[in-house]
Amino acid sequence: MSAHRHEATGLTVKVRPDLMITSPKTGRVVLVDFKTTSAQDYAQFCGTIEQYDYDRQAALYSDLLGAARFIIIGVQKKSPFEVWQFEMTPAPGLIEQGRKKYERLLKAFVQQQARAVTADRAEQPEAAAYGSSRR
Repeated sequence: MSAHRHEATGLTVKVRPDLMITSPKTGRVVLVDFKTTSAQDYAQFCGTIEQYDYDRQAALYSDLLGAARFIIIGVQKKSPFEVWQFEMTPAPGLIEQGRKKYERLLKAFVQQQARAVTADRAEQPEAAAYGSSRR
């Protein structure tokens, strides 16, 4: 697991790709994520990508780790235990859609944190005055 700074929000985000491959020749990074699935066929598996926000994960991991490619490997939980590959990166608009999702969530988190800090400050009583004169 590694921590990375999301520049737009200043948040530190932890990511843990299942597999990260860096080409020794080009330095290009490829991320591979393994998913078990109850999908009965490849088409149904592809339908779960947006349902389970894999697009959001792919965009966040790719952006933070500088990946050129993000591949999901789906493995059926039950017989016939088929294995499918779906490459997220070339799918039209999928990474961009995922990026919008994660950016919206991170910004909402930052705003919520700011409201919580403001509320905490408003609830704290004024400090008691010290050094009252006693004669």
